[in-house]
Amino acid sequence: MQVLSKKALSAITRNNKVIGRLVAKFDKHPRTIENWIDNNDVHLTNPSSLEIIREETGLTDEEILTEKQAA
Repeated sequence: MQVLSKKALSAITRNNKVIGRLVAKFDKHPRTIENWIDNNDVHLTNPSSLEIIREETGLTDEEILTEKQAA
């Protein structure tokens, strides 16, 4: 299962452009999006989210995604 990398999470944490676009895309409250980021939620790995993250951060898919480590 893929999740966002630490680099991607760092790039989108408190990034108002990313959060604003995700709020608009998913019709959610900004705090919900912040919770998704804090929890590295699966919603952030869907194609729409990845497109927003790529466009706003300039990161590549290889920089954005990583395999979830087993607990």
